Amino acid sequence: MCKKTSIFLITICLLTGVLYGCGKSSTKVQNQNTQAKTEESKKEETKKEEPKKEEPLKLENETFVIYKANVDTYKKEVSQEINIPKDKSLQDKLVAIGQKLSEVEFNKLPIEIGKIQEINGKKIVKVNLKEDSNNEKGWAKSYMQGSAGGSVTSISLAETFLQKEYKGEWIDGVEFLYNGNKCEFEHAPDLADIIYRK
Repeated sequence: MCKKTSIFLITICLLTGVLYGCGKSSTKVQNQNTQAKTEESKKEETKKEEPKKEEPLKLENETFVIYKANVDTYKKEVSQEINIPKDKSLQDKLVAIGQKLSEVEFNKLPIEIGKIQEINGKKIVKVNLKEDSNNEKGWAKSYMQGSAGGSVTSISLAETFLQKEYKGEWIDGVEFLYNGNKCEFEHAPDLADIIYRK
């Protein structure tokens, strides 16, 4: 009888210990779950409290055309388009157009845009075509040679800077220089004088 009682008591102690331990670990799991939920709700509240960041204003762009000329017909054709923010000054727009024109049509040869001047009541910009000794191509040897080469170059330069289809404020004419001097080439006679938008 004594043996049975002690076995019974031991079994009860063991079961109590196991149940108590399980209860403790389930309480621990519940506490962890509660803590995780509390942290999540705090994060959500913090998100709600943070002021919304204002999105930057999207600047409105204007599209300008870089022209080339058809070698067979000498008609202007669209080479590429360039988007420029509408709020840029006329001078800045001309500079951006010159850079893009140089890049896509003239092997990155320098095209410098001078200040816009008023001549006889017209807004005229001087555009200086500069040689670059580090460039395998050059204005004189690559783009002004032969009647076809000179004509194609003249059309591309004049039409791109005059932007005749553009309806906003623009220049009335362009005067081309070559290395800072009058642009005089046998096969590009149009570049010797101011070319007007009309």
